[in-house]
Amino acid sequence: MFDFINDDERIIFGTFQAIAIAIVMLFVVRNLTRFFLSKRKLDIAEAQTVVIGRADKYDVFISYSHKDEAVGRLLEEELRRSGLRVFLSSSALTGGDNFSEEIKNALRDAGELWIIASPQSLESEWVMTEWGAAWAMGKRVVPLLYNCEPKDLPERLGALHTTSIDKLSVEIKNLKKRLQKLGSKS
Repeated sequence: MFDFINDDERIIFGTFQAIAIAIVMLFVVRNLTRFFLSKRKLDIAEAQTVVIGRADKYDVFISYSHKDEAVGRLLEEELRRSGLRVFLSSSALTGGDNFSEEIKNALRDAGELWIIASPQSLESEWVMTEWGAAWAMGKRVVPLLYNCEPKDLPERLGALHTTSIDKLSVEIKNLKKRLQKLGSKS
């Protein structure tokens, strides 16, 4: 590429590039974590609850495009019928709510994020932000395929096990098993 740069200089340049990329990645993860974790600190009792049991307000945060709202509401209904605690923005938020703040809090307070993976949601900036934040917070992300294939998903999302929304009952059973392992009564 650059004939005037010798091998030692190429190695140094490559090392600096790798360090710069690592610094940028750390900065992004740190800022995402700070943004999505509230400013309040967990007291010792809350910390023990998080370690010993589940302190989540919601079992599932449903991430979806508003163009798929009807599907989101059906998913919410099915999860609630199964005794699960669900956050769906169109059901939970009302006029005057600070949308981004409420989404951030609900995502932080949810055990898992289930994404209705559709052509519309894959184009949604909010959906991408929600599942990216859930991933950065170490939450389970469950892609439910709706009118799309695993090959249509972004690389990081496509690396996760996906299931068709038609097989929802299987995912609900799997979630209940995970909750039982955590000591939840859901």
